Amino acid sequence: MIVALDLGSTSIKAALYNGKLKELAQHSVPLPHIFADGGTVEIDPGVVRAALAKAVRGCLKAAGRSSKVGGIAITSQAQTFTILSRSGRPRMNFISWQDGRAVGACAALSKMRSMKDFASYGSFGSLIPGLQICHLKRLGDLGTGPGGGEAALLLPSWVALLLTGARAIDDNLAAMSGLYSLVEDGWKDSALAAAGVRATHLPEVVRSGRVFSRTGVGAGKFGLAAGIPVVFAGNDQTAGAYGAAVHEDNSVLVTLGTAQVVYTMHASMPRPAAASIRGPYPGGLYYRMAADSSGGSVINWARHVLAGCGRSGSFFEAAARATPGCNGLTFHVNGDGASYEWRGMGFQHGTPELARAILESLSDRMVRMVKALGLATGGRPFKIAGGGSRFAVWRAILEAKLGTRLEMTDASPLFGAARMARDAGLS
Repeated sequence: MIVALDLGSTSIKAALYNGKLKELAQHSVPLPHIFADGGTVEIDPGVVRAALAKAVRGCLKAAGRSSKVGGIAITSQAQTFTILSRSGRPRMNFISWQDGRAVGACAALSKMRSMKDFASYGSFGSLIPGLQICHLKRLGDLGTGPGGGEAALLLPSWVALLLTGARAIDDNLAAMSGLYSLVEDGWKDSALAAAGVRATHLPEVVRSGRVFSRTGVGAGKFGLAAGIPVVFAGNDQTAGAYGAAVHEDNSVLVTLGTAQVVYTMHASMPRPAAASIRGPYPGGLYYRMAADSSGGSVINWARHVLAGCGRSGSFFEAAARATPGCNGLTFHVNGDGASYEWRGMGFQHGTPELARAILESLSDRMVRMVKALGLATGGRPFKIAGGGSRFAVWRAILEAKLGTRLEMTDASPLFGAARMARDAGLS
């Protein structure tokens, strides 16, 4: 049996799979955040630990298979991290990737001569405030002062430390920190110096999809036995893509979730580009993806403001009643999604037109991402996943705009993580 862990932005999920990758049980526990002035978005480490234990124990109890676990796979959101004290305990809350306090630090890093080549070696085409490197710059040198830190660990590294006692992170997630070089295949000295950290502050980098350690006695606090092999499964988009087997048929994965994502796999490292993210993929391959924060988040907002759309699925039912083009009504996402507006609205427009206009706009944005990645829709399979893919009206709109058929697939990060562990020989 394989336990898959998905350390998400809003919850921690655990699922148990058998050797044929049939899901036997799943348990999800919310992950409450702390919101405060100045853009603070943090998570209490104690809350993370309790949620992890509750998710794993709940999953194992539901399946009744706790003594037969033969592998553990961890996939995670990127960026969220904490700093350990010299005693090895978190000396601060986890800083979420959503935290907005590193804008000034990001600007300062961007002006440094030593960071001018950032795009050439990192996952991102440019520095953005949410990156771990920017928050570390804001926090200052970890190695000085009475409260100096021992280590800066991303969320999956800390979970791995709790389970195995090893300080490690996979190359897929390390590359998204802004501190790792895809070219040099290791921590980037100039980036470390710019952020005020040393390599000794950071975990060992291992390959995603490979066993890097085994559980220790500390795993018993989470209902797991000692000696279970553990693998990292990269970021949640990579785990999902692995579950959808994009590496087997060279397909394009389109995900309609809280955010919209286009994900592709490559035999060699893609060139850096401002509109995309790149990094290592299991098996010596590489990925490239484009992401748009507008997606399910916009639809969730619209469900609360459009009449009759409060019930789950009613938004899409309304959109299906409108004709293509929405009788001249269009929906626009302004800037980076800070505001939205309908244009051309008249008395002839009702909830169906307003709902469909949103789906047409989001589909147009997806088409632009596909084009930005230079993808042709004629020669390779296109797969679709995510909560939005369940609704025929959105699939039909997107297929018409892309000019290709979209194949439904399972791109659950939990399933992908379990598949990665199975392919590593665990069961």
